[in-house]
Amino acid sequence: MAVVLRPVQGTDMDAMFGMLSDPDSRQMAPFVAIDFTTRVEFDARIAQLQADPSIKLYSMMASGHFVGAIMTFNGPAGREVFYWIRRIAWGRGLATEAMARMLNLDHTRPIYAHVLSTNPRALAVLENCGFAEVSRRDATETPAPDDEDILLVRN
Repeated sequence: MAVVLRPVQGTDMDAMFGMLSDPDSRQMAPFVAIDFTTRVEFDARIAQLQADPSIKLYSMMASGHFVGAIMTFNGPAGREVFYWIRRIAWGRGLATEAMARMLNLDHTRPIYAHVLSTNPRALAVLENCGFAEVSRRDATETPAPDDEDILLVRN
């Protein structure tokens, strides 16, 4: 199944809000600033992201359906990439395909990504797309005491 990346549209918002509100998914990326609790706050945050010219935010579409979101932005490490995929799309190779497409859209190198050590599927996505580990640190924001925040880079 081919993944298409396109700019986020209003019709994506319900699915994106549901995806980013999923408690199980949020535990896999707790260091990501999801600073909303209501739909109004969510809509305002997405509008803010879309207004920033340094941020490239795309919907991940498969068979015409929203399956996730992916973005590049200027973070503390430099240019960073981040993705979030709906639970119904986990384990189907869609995240790897979307990441490869995003790296073809944003040619900034080096580009960095973060992943929790307890999220081996996300780590595999990044490694399959040419990222290599740079460092690990305690991920104090997570409920699991052994979690580590892994920083990866692709040159």
